[in-house]
Amino acid sequence: MNKVGGEMTLDNQYFYVYAFSEARSDEKNELEEVQGIEEGTFVEMLTFGDLAAVVCRVPAEDYEEETLKSQLENINWLQTRAFHHHELMNYLHSRMTIVPLKFGTIYKNTESLKKAINAKQDTLSKALGFLKDKEEWNVKIFVDQAQFFEQEDDLKREIKEKREEIDHLSKGKRFFAQKKLDQYIEGMIQEKIDLYCESLHEKLKVKSARLEVKKNWNQQVTGRDETMAWNSVYLIEADQYREEFQQEIKDFQSDMNDKEIGLIVECTGPWPAYHFADVTSDPVEGVD
Repeated sequence: MNKVGGEMTLDNQYFYVYAFSEARSDEKNELEEVQGIEEGTFVEMLTFGDLAAVVCRVPAEDYEEETLKSQLENINWLQTRAFHHHELMNYLHSRMTIVPLKFGTIYKNTESLKKAINAKQDTLSKALGFLKDKEEWNVKIFVDQAQFFEQEDDLKREIKEKREEIDHLSKGKRFFAQKKLDQYIEGMIQEKIDLYCESLHEKLKVKSARLEVKKNWNQQVTGRDETMAWNSVYLIEADQYREEFQQEIKDFQSDMNDKEIGLIVECTGPWPAYHFADVTSDPVEGVD
């Protein structure tokens, strides 16, 4: 949870901060008509020199640090506001370059917010310059392992030969040999799946300004029957590479469909640069 900084304001309101951006006079009035995270609140752009914070005012009693921690355990409260935060990020990203902040970033007053921006002015300016005209895409690959194995003739042939080798062993030796073979099969299947995933990754990599390969999620998290085989995030130049990036994914999926090996690509975006904002190593939020 982000630490709440500064002193309580006289009007008993805090600032919920969505993102940092360059100061934009053309957007300031437009944003004031956009609903904030709480009913009856509206989005504002607070300007600090060449930089700005996109915020809305929230009731202090609901966003005190301990109260906010408790609210995050209320799934209905959390879902509504997390959805708003996500949608507002997309709205901002469609209109301007932003450094998106985490859900629940709170400042108690403009002084603490000004202090944070001034402390990170160079970092924020560089990040905004780098992120200009770029967008984030998430690429996940799922696999039906049973279907994959059924279509991999070379793998099936190799395993058949190894099974024939252990059929001649004594019962005791065959038991342990079978366990080793099961592990070998699992490893071979994973190795071949990885080769397919990495072949797509290498093509997307050359079109990306930044990328991150992330940990795969288990089926309990994804809620899918297929196993997640690849999980990655790419930052691309929107105008230069978006069409090529999407075409590489379409071509890969078409090839996998032709092979009928049970590999499915899920691509989502464009998103703000959640993974590539370059200010997280020394957080700007929550300054005392």
